[in-house]
Amino acid sequence: MASSKNKKRPQYISKGQRRNVALATCKAMRRDRNKSELDKILRIIAAWKKGKRTYVPAAFSSTGKREVAREIWGSFRKGGMVNKQEADVE
Repeated sequence: MASSKNKKRPQYISKGQRRNVALATCKAMRRDRNKSELDKILRIIAAWKKGKRTYVPAAFSSTGKREVAREIWGSFRKGGMVNKQEADVE
């Protein structure tokens, strides 16, 4: 009788010693990702919408230095930019 898998033997665990993607490929992907300022701010807004802690670059903040997007635009789940701007007007 043939038995199924031997349950007593431990599973193989990789030591993580080598890259699974070439360094040149990683660099090319990073260069493509940072092509334009518009792509960069769109990625920041997408992350902010997901509720992640993102930083807005100095060029897009009112103080001229890097700030947390949630402090500038407010929480996306509670209405986002519209709520924050209306609160500043009142």
